[in-house]
Amino acid sequence: MLDKDSRDLDGSYDKLVSIEMIEATGDDHLDVFFSRCGRLLAPEGLMAFQTITIADDEFDRHRREVDFIKRYIFPGSCIPSVTAIAQSMTRSCDSRLYLAYCEGGFAERYLGEVRLVLVKPAWRL
Repeated sequence: MLDKDSRDLDGSYDKLVSIEMIEATGDDHLDVFFSRCGRLLAPEGLMAFQTITIADDEFDRHRREVDFIKRYIFPGSCIPSVTAIAQSMTRSCDSRLYLAYCEGGFAERYLGEVRLVLVKPAWRL
């Protein structure tokens, strides 16, 4: 298991996992992030990433504005939209990734995606 910045990695990996990293890269560096991951991933490799996203129609405004989080917590960060992620991957990954098929399915509303959090009735925050 490696806990390194993707910019410091070299070699070839069977699996890559990124958990809430692309928000910190900022909008200007999404292409660099995905290009680097594409180069690091072995031809038979698998990549999983988890990220916070913002609605597509809010993305342009969000990337231009500096809010509390961008000013004091994560300077230079940007929460991406799903479309921004897909477009960045399309621009920067030099091999045809499985995601391209999924992207088409989502665009045509043939595929969907859901995350569930289940709690028992007595659960409280």
